Amino acid sequence: MFYGLLAYAFFIFRMYEDITRLGYLLLAFIMPFIPMIIERFIKIPVSAVIIYDIFVLLAMILGNIYGFYRFKYFDTFLHFTSGILIATLVYVIYNFLKGDSKINNTKEFTMTALFVEGVNMLIAFLWELFEFMLLVFFDNDAINHYTEGVYDTMIDMTVCFIGGLIIIIFIYHYYKTKKKNIVIRTSDRFLS
Repeated sequence: MFYGLLAYAFFIFRMYEDITRLGYLLLAFIMPFIPMIIERFIKIPVSAVIIYDIFVLLAMILGNIYGFYRFKYFDTFLHFTSGILIATLVYVIYNFLKGDSKINNTKEFTMTALFVEGVNMLIAFLWELFEFMLLVFFDNDAINHYTEGVYDTMIDMTVCFIGGLIIIIFIYHYYKTKKKNIVIRTSDRFLS
């Protein structure tokens, strides 16, 4: 289905000589291979790959290529979801580097939370910077600068931050109760 949608989009873009979205097509074609490359270094659960593929389908194919970003709140939903996914991934990598998911004291929880949300927001910032560079160098207004100014960027950053906070709440719950939840179990799957 993924590559079928890409092939159909390529046919339509060529038919209408719309070359502006061919870069998105190329990027969307490459994105599913990223988990395979990462898999050479660490084991990735199948569920994580499926969630990643669904996100790429929504963001790259439906959003960028088929124009779903024109629907109100589609972009906001994706940025919120990306905050959750990125914060979870950052937490998994943090635990992978640390060697376990244990949080023994308040200082360790604070450092974990700051790292997870800090990297989450860094990635959100870099994405917004990428969208701004598209405007500056290619006159592709992905950030709606001409219609919304800084509003679109700030909404995207805010909902990404909230998505990261949700993951921190799961981490905090584990720290306080020692009961594993979906975030902790996801991290543990990468560690095993």
